[in-house]
Amino acid sequence: MKALVQDRIGSPLDVVELREVPEPHAGPDQTLVRMG
Repeated sequence: MKALVQDRIGSPLDVVELREVPEPHAGPDQTLVRMG
């Protein structure tokens, strides 16, 4: 899945990147919420 990732401080135009990331999975006693 694709995600916008910010892993450093700075202007959003300079630090936010679109990356391919693994799809998350909920663990025991956790809830996964789909946004969109």
